[in-house]
This record gives sequence, C-alpha cells and structure tokens, in this order.
Amino acid sequence: MLLFKLPFFTHKSSFAIGILILSLLLTGLVTVAIARNAAHEADDLIRLRASETIVKIEERLQAYALVLRSMAGLFQIDAQISRDQWRRHTELMRVNSTMANVQGIGFSQLIYPQDLAEHEASVRAEGFPDYHVMPPGDREIYSSIVYLEPFDMRNQQAFGFDMFSEPVRQAAMSQARDTGRAALTGKVELLQETGVDVQAGTLMYVPVYRPGQAAATVEQRRAALIGWAYSPYRMSDLMSGLIAGGGSADSQDFAIRIYDETVSEASLLFSNLTTDLDDFEPVLESVVDFNGKRWLLQFASQSGAGAVDYSLTIATGIVGSMISILLYSLISSLSATRNRALHLAEKLTKDIREREQELKVSEQRWRFALDGPGDGVWDWDVSTNTVYYSHGWRKMLGLSESTTSDSLHDWESRIHPDDDERARQTLQDYVEGVTDSYNSEYRLRCDNGKYIWVLDRGSVVSRNAEDKPLRLIGSVSDISDRKKMELSLRQANAEAQRFRQALDVVDAYIYIKDTQRRYVYANRASLELFGRDEKSLRGCSDEEFFPESSCQHIARTDKVVLAGEKTREELEVIREDGLRVVYLDVKSPIYEGGDNPKLVGILGISTDITPLKEHEAKMEHIAHYDALTGLPNRLLLSDRLHQAMANARRQGNKLAVVYTDLDGFKTINDTHGHDAGDQVLRLFGDRLTASIRDGDTAARLGGDEFVVMLTGFNNIQDITPVLRRLLHAAADAFDVDGVQCHISASIGISVFPQTIETTEDQLLRQADQAMYKAKNSGKNCAYLFGEDGEITFLGLDASNHD
Repeated sequence: MLLFKLPFFTHKSSFAIGILILSLLLTGLVTVAIARNAAHEADDLIRLRASETIVKIEERLQAYALVLRSMAGLFQIDAQISRDQWRRHTELMRVNSTMANVQGIGFSQLIYPQDLAEHEASVRAEGFPDYHVMPPGDREIYSSIVYLEPFDMRNQQAFGFDMFSEPVRQAAMSQARDTGRAALTGKVELLQETGVDVQAGTLMYVPVYRPGQAAATVEQRRAALIGWAYSPYRMSDLMSGLIAGGGSADSQDFAIRIYDETVSEASLLFSNLTTDLDDFEPVLESVVDFNGKRWLLQFASQSGAGAVDYSLTIATGIVGSMISILLYSLISSLSATRNRALHLAEKLTKDIREREQELKVSEQRWRFALDGPGDGVWDWDVSTNTVYYSHGWRKMLGLSESTTSDSLHDWESRIHPDDDERARQTLQDYVEGVTDSYNSEYRLRCDNGKYIWVLDRGSVVSRNAEDKPLRLIGSVSDISDRKKMELSLRQANAEAQRFRQALDVVDAYIYIKDTQRRYVYANRASLELFGRDEKSLRGCSDEEFFPESSCQHIARTDKVVLAGEKTREELEVIREDGLRVVYLDVKSPIYEGGDNPKLVGILGISTDITPLKEHEAKMEHIAHYDALTGLPNRLLLSDRLHQAMANARRQGNKLAVVYTDLDGFKTINDTHGHDAGDQVLRLFGDRLTASIRDGDTAARLGGDEFVVMLTGFNNIQDITPVLRRLLHAAADAFDVDGVQCHISASIGISVFPQTIETTEDQLLRQADQAMYKAKNSGKNCAYLFGEDGEITFLGLDASNHD
C-alpha cells in the first residue's frame, strides 16, 4: 500500500513542513521540561544542605552554652576560682573537638566602683604589673576579663577589657544576667583581631551567681551576680568547622550568608561566597533563634544559575532538532525513491519464490527466540553477509523497518566506539571456532542517539561441507538497567570505602543495623568497643554486647526508628565490671529507592558522655546539698516543702516545719577550733537523719541552723516522739577526738495548713520566731507557733525521749 501512496505524498510538501514544525515544537516542550527539572533538583539540593547546616549551627550553639554553664558551675563549688583552676578546667573542655574553633573561654568579673582599685591591685599582685580595667572612666558598674584561655597573643589583647562598657556586648550580658540563660551578642569586632584576616565576631555569655544565694527573680539574680562565663567566636573560624567540605564532593557550590537580626551589609556576620556579593540570589531563607537572638540565614548556589547542569537540556534540544530536520529531509526525499520502489516491486516475485525456504528457517528462528531471554532476534546469513533483524530488535533500538536494511553494517555501525573492537573480536572468535559459545556484552546506539547496554547471544545453525558456519541465529537483550546498577554499585562501593575510612578516625561510635536489628557495619571505635572485627560483627545483635536491661531499652528505641522516626536520647549501660557508662545515642532510619523509598535499616551515632553526666551530677548535688553535712540545702528544702504542702492539701493531713538552732555551738568553735565544730555539725546531721521517719526531710540552712520537715500526721501529738528525739540528738554528748562536747537545741515548730493561706517562706519565718522564743526561754526546749500568732511551750525537753 505504501507504493501506491508515494506519488500522493511527494506532491504534498506542506505535509513535510507540518511534520518539521510539530517535531520542533515537541523538542522545545521536552527541552523546557528537562531544564525545569534540572533547576528543581539544584534547588532541592540547596534546601537539603541548608537544613543540615541549620541543625549543625543549633547543635553547636547549644553545645557551647553547655560548656559555658559547666564553667559557671565551678563557682558553685568555690566562689574564689584561681587562674590555674580555670586554665585546667578549660583544657578539659577544649579536649572535645566541638571547641576546636572557639577563640577562647573566659570569665569577666563584675566590679563595683568602690572595689575597682582593690581589684586592680589584686590582679597586679598575681604577676601582671601593667594590668588595669579598660577603657578608663567613671561608670555605675565595671566588668573585667580576668580569665581567658588559651592565654595566647590574641587573647591577651582582651585582658582587662570592660565588655559592659560597650553597648552591643552590654545588651547580651544584661540579658544573660536577668534571664539566667546563655545569651549571644550582635555583630562585633573582637579585641583579638590583629588587623590581618579581620572577621565579624560574636560572643556568648552565661551568668555566674554567688553560690548559695537565691536567684529565682530578676532582682535576686542581679543581686547574686558575680560575673559572666563567656566565649568569643570569630565567625569565619566558627563556621568553617560546620560547613567545611559540606559532606559532599561538590560543596564548593554551596553558598551561605548569615545576618544578625536584619538583612543588611552592616549586620552581615558570615559569607562564604567567592564571587561578587551582588550576584548572591538566595534560594532559601531561614532563622536560627538562640534564646531570643535571631540569626537570618540565606542559602544559594555558590555559582548561581551556572550550578544547574543544563547539558542534558542542550543535548535534548540539539538531538531533537537534528531528528526533526532529518525527518523533514526523509519525507521530502520520498519522491526521489519512487524508481527504487518500483525496482523493489519487481523483486517481490523472486522474494515470493524464496518464501517457502524462509518459512522453514523461521521455525528455527522463532523457537530460538522463545527459548532465549532476549528481546530481539537476528539471523545472519554468512554466505551472503545479510542479516535479518526482528521487530523486537528494531523496537529495542527505536528503529523502524524503513530505516534498517539487511546489512551487517547496520549492526556494526551502531556499536559504541569504546566497545567496537572487543565486540567484533568476540563474534569473530566464535565464528572461527576459537571459542565454544557466543556471549557478548556491549553498547548499541539507538535511533535517538543514546546508547544502551545489550547482552548478545547466538549459535551456529547451519554449516557447509568444510564445517564452516553458514548461518547464525542469536538474541539481543537490553541490560542497561543491570549495567547502571553495576556502575552505581561500583561507585557506591568506592564512596562507601572512602566514607568508612573517614568514619574510622571519628571518636564517636557509628554503626548501621538492618531491619532485623542486626549489625551490618561499625566504625573502628565501635569495633574496638565490641571487641570484634568487621567480619565477625556482621549479623550480631545487641544482646551479645550489652546487659539485658540496656538491650530492652535499645530494642524499644530501634522499634521507633524502624517506624520512620528519628531518636535522640541518653543510654545508660552498666558494664560487667560495674562501671556506669552513659551514651548520647542518635538514630535515624535509612531509606533507599526513589519515589517510593523503602526503609532498609538504622543509622546510629553514639557518644560517650559519661564525664559530662558525672560533672552534671556533681553540679546538681552541689546545688542542692550542703557540702559539710550532706543534708539538703535551703534550695532543695524549698522544693520539697512546696511539694509536701501540695500533698497535704490533696490528702487532708498536716505537715510541720521544725526550725532547730544549736545552743552552745559557738563555745565549741572557740574552745576546740572550727574542725571540731564541723565534726559536731556532721554528727548532729547524722543524728537528725536517724531521728526522723521515712518521707521526712532534714536540711541545713547554714551555720548551726537546721530544719526538719515532718509530714503525714493529723495532730501535734503524733509528732511529739520525733520532736523529743530531735532534742535528744543535740543533748547527747559528742565525742570529738576523745573530747566530750555538749550542746543543746532550741526548736520552733509551725504547722500547715492554716486557716489563712500560708507560703513556704511564711512557714519558715513562723518556725524561726518560735525557735527564738525557745532560745530566749532557757533553751533546750520546743515552742509551737499557733495559727492565731501565739507561741506556746510544748513541754518537751531532752530529759526523756522515745
């Protein structure tokens, strides 16, 4: 039917033009779609990197704040911290790689005008004869950088500087003082700058309060303030530790700018842009809020629009245009093929005669196609050097019957140049009998110019009298997906090897589990912890390395991660030797796949934070317990009293506050010394604890003043035995290094609830008033503060006790 339509089409040149226009239009639409997709992928990459960078900045700032809080905690142990103590503790903090890019860790002391001269003289006496607080001048209050480690050339420039005199620093210091939390300054130029590589700077402050002094309100915090623990940060040095390398090979294209509060040139804190700032076009903007200080972050590609890979877009446009022109030329040339078509028609008679023979061969051909795994079939007649290409073979390459011939050249011309020699030689070796089978992998060019990987298999089906091949039949299968997977696997293995080498130098414990919670990978630190090598670790479970209680906790966490959530928690492990170890364990689900990702495992990163937790526990104990007796201090007593009052309201019973002052204690100090007095206080604290019931609290307020909180009774008579034991605890002689020391106790009691709403402080004051009544009435007795304000004698003394 095509032959009869040829004259019609050759006279319709407008049809060819229409095809050309349609082809060019389709090419344009596809090119635009590919370009948009490339731009979207570039933007998505920037957003991913931006999200990672924001998380790193927030975690780093919180880590710095934790370090400064730890430094401030030193003053809760001893209000007079020496320069050497500060240096040693700073070196301990800076062992952590998190502090590698911190300019320094320092302490700025609060100084009142009347103390300025004494302060300068004290520091000069330490070996700094030129020390003075700068800048000079009269101010309401002063501050001075007295400690700053490392005390190198840069940091020595800040020694003695009054940061409270500079408005930007003063704002952050005031915020930290009034809120009790870490605070960041705005953009400043640090005193440590030497004029070379000057960077924008910022400082973080944590208030340091006088130990034992209340700091619940703003006024109390201002009164208790003794200074600030702080760190100066040069922004470029700080950020280089967060975004250097970016975690990817092409991180040099990742651009970020950070502003203080508002976007302006004056507020620019950091920029890693290597080109003109005017070329910066942000793809994403975000905010990092640290205790009220807002950093505005803008992210973009380092090289702007040039970062988008338009090579595929350009290639699509060029190839599509070429195909459109070729198609136009093909249709336009149909008129020139008319004579050839007539000649082909004359050959039809001969072809029909040969059909019968070809039908016999066809049976072998299709049987081979059905038995083989390929998508296309070829039949090569060696004697005539002609090849039959099946419909599946042409379809695989995007060819039509009119664009292929029966020439072997159609196959040879489509072989990839890099595979040409090998593919020809493989076929030649089989034809010449060098190899027993023909099985070859190479690339073939499709009609659209792209190459696909194929698996070509064949065999000889006919030979001549000399046993030379006459005809070969084979199949071709598209194995492009398999080849891409192999290439991806090789690349992934190479990248994984580099990644593993990098992870092996990390001190953290990094590991990967499969969906059955079995280990499939661990870095060097983890392998050393488990006592395994990489091979023997595979397939192991947590039960082989951790105690049962820890394994149950780990299993619950892994179940949450396998449900698609990230976790961050602390894991406590009691080792076989009884040692307690605490890990900060961060876990994330691992996915693979494209549009429908599949969860394939768990990525975990654990860090040993045992020293930090021990330090926190020590700080917690110091903050809530008396250093001499080990009893709860005023702060912890207040908290327990508040809870006990709430319980008394709910349960309808009573509680009592017993204020105890030791009579004659000053005489022991004056006669036998303070060491003996301290020993008496410790012994009396032990007796108090032994005298009260479970659930009651004994606390030391300071000096020789103690408070006992008794709960869960209905009448004052219910606690009379306990009150007698308390009087007797003081009246019994104390053996101090063979010396008998004698004291007594004056006790005041207040009871809750009362008819009028009463606070914790009021209860303590009432008990204190009753105690003074007992002390003024002869001591060694107990008085009760009544609801009507009358203070009455309870008739108790230490002569009889339960």
